Amino acid sequence: MEEQNLAARDLLDATLIKKDYATVLLSVLGDDLEKIKQLSKEKKYGELAYSVDTLIGKRHDALINLIHENLNEIDELATEAQEVLGRE
Repeated sequence: MEEQNLAARDLLDATLIKKDYATVLLSVLGDDLEKIKQLSKEKKYGELAYSVDTLIGKRHDALINLIHENLNEIDELATEAQEVLGRE
């Protein structure tokens, strides 16, 4: 039982660290996309900014969806680990 508790604690710690990292990454990516959109709106870089905005936006959306999927999986793992530890 002690080994299960240690394994569950390790899993919980790892998932919480991954979730924090993914949350920060998502925030930074969102900030980058907003900055690109603003430059495009201001037409500071003309057609180039529009092209970059479109290209980055498509990649951004895909990456954000991937991160959200991973966050959901991490939440599930953390919940399972907490149940093993008896901490809900």
